Amino acid sequence: MKYEINETCEVQQLLENKRVWAVAMSATDGLTRGMKVIDTGAPLSVPVGGATLGRIFNVLGEPVDDLGPDRMRVGLTALTMAEYFRDVNEQDILLFIDNIFRFVQVGSEVSALLGRMPSAVGYQLTLSTEMAIKMMAN
Repeated sequence: MKYEINETCEVQQLLENKRVWAVAMSATDGLTRGMKVIDTGAPLSVPVGGATLGRIFNVLGEPVDDLGPDRMRVGLTALTMAEYFRDVNEQDILLFIDNIFRFVQVGSEVSALLGRMPSAVGYQLTLSTEMAIKMMAN
């Protein structure tokens, strides 16, 4: 039985013979190893600008605050939005991450994007320092 699954995945590592390691950006129900995929060639993209202020988005940039659709990636999404306001609008920015798990999760994502798979080498090298600073601040 053939059926389509609409899943966004980010390539983390290129392997041999047109194979990749990829991270799914949402639930993986129905996905199996070896399934055919379509390479869109497009990077993950996120909305920026005034329309994003006060909104809550999931990892794919879809609004989850019941305020309707908007024209996004957990930590990196927030960082991209903050950088826009810092660089384009020349505003001071406070990036608030709601809890320590999210803080660690963002570090893991950044570590992976730098080519260090968290499952293989752990979290970012600065995690213990960052956690200590957070604990002292609270």
